[in-house]
Amino acid sequence: MICKINSRLVDCDSPYAHIQERSEAIIQQEISYCTHNSVSHIVLDLPMKGPRLDNFAAILNRYLQDLTL
Repeated sequence: MICKINSRLVDCDSPYAHIQERSEAIIQQEISYCTHNSVSHIVLDLPMKGPRLDNFAAILNRYLQDLTL
């Protein structure tokens, strides 16, 4: 089974802090749900809303450093 997290729901690099926080919470919730269901693969769409992906990359890096994933 493969889970997919859609980038239309998140905007981690928004200029507004509340949108960044909500987007990070959505990604965290989706990844936690996938790991709870023992999904072997998670597909993430890259967000194309702006020229930067710094915050999005930092969130992914945080999860990829976790050895339990």
